[in-house]
Amino acid sequence: SIKGRYYGISGNGSWDDTYIELNGGIIEAIDDTDSTGIYHPQGGTMVINDGTTIRGLVGVQICGGNVTINGGNIQSTDTTEREAPYKDANEGDGNILDGSAVSIVSRTAYGDANVTINGGTFSAHESNDAVKQYGYKKGDGGYEVIPNPTEVEVEIFAGEFSSDVSNYVVDGAKWDENTGTIVPDVTGDTVATVGNIAYDNLNDAIDNAEPGDTVLLLRDTTVTSTGSSANNDPAVKIDKAITLDGNGHKIQVTSDFTTNNSIVSVDYVDGTVVIKDLTIEGGSFDHVRNCLNIIDSNNVTLENLKTSGGTAGVVVNGAKVIIQGTETDIQNGRWGYAVNVDSRNSANRADAALTVKSGTVGSIWAENSDDTTETITVVINGGNI
Repeated sequence: SIKGRYYGISGNGSWDDTYIELNGGIIEAIDDTDSTGIYHPQGGTMVINDGTTIRGLVGVQICGGNVTINGGNIQSTDTTEREAPYKDANEGDGNILDGSAVSIVSRTAYGDANVTINGGTFSAHESNDAVKQYGYKKGDGGYEVIPNPTEVEVEIFAGEFSSDVSNYVVDGAKWDENTGTIVPDVTGDTVATVGNIAYDNLNDAIDNAEPGDTVLLLRDTTVTSTGSSANNDPAVKIDKAITLDGNGHKIQVTSDFTTNNSIVSVDYVDGTVVIKDLTIEGGSFDHVRNCLNIIDSNNVTLENLKTSGGTAGVVVNGAKVIIQGTETDIQNGRWGYAVNVDSRNSANRADAALTVKSGTVGSIWAENSDDTTETITVVINGGNI
């Protein structure tokens, strides 16, 4: 733990390029008239992670640099109702009392400030703001609030806050006044969510997901072809290690799907991909290729996946795939099989492996295109083939 009278940790606006990372412990400023847990005026980087507690009359005050808060408990202990920020006119540089848990102050001398909040708990007195941003300067009559004289960006993605932080919440999310938390801003147009962010388009959700994230489908969605005639130019592309949770919904096409595209494709992912509780419907349209194409990806699990239509339900091209789930139902496509396992008929060949653990799967067609030396493996441990 770190405990100080006026500051727990303080930078200096004249000294930049600092790096501070907090992974736990208590940072505390204890003076009951003028204290800030962490004062960060400099052009440095600070990262606050879960397990860290910070408190003072102002929890954290940022006047410059790049600050990322991933978790922790940041508290303002100020019980004074701060209608406006306060600083004695006789004081020079230093912290400003505004009663907030996180205070972002734009001041000419300290440069730009960028603050990202990805999680944590932020509390202030009921009359004060959990997060507060403003410009500040010393005028003839003392200190005063002004429009920001420097560039400031504050983005809140997640967390729990004791007051409304809607002005800082990213698009697709909102502050819930009942719980104080950030939740997806779901509307009638929302198709999927990634964490606390809502998206009106499934591809946008996947594009903005980070490896390890879950894309949660909230409704049935109809996708369109890309306009390209290439099989590996799908309507929905997964190119990172994520989970696509269909949540019992389906991806479908219409007669407007007019080119030779697969509906969903997992392309060149070196990591774990899970597709579960999803139905992919190719219908009876001649121009729909595979319901799901998996290319050169080494760890893909399909759980409770249902497919119909297309040339095939699932194509395993130089990939390693597990099929499981009692509700799995992968039907034969127009070419007479449900799953095709192949090393890929292209210059980029690789071993292909399919393991079926449970569920219902139509015919399985295993082939080694062009008699290459790659290995094709099919293991049936359960299910109905």
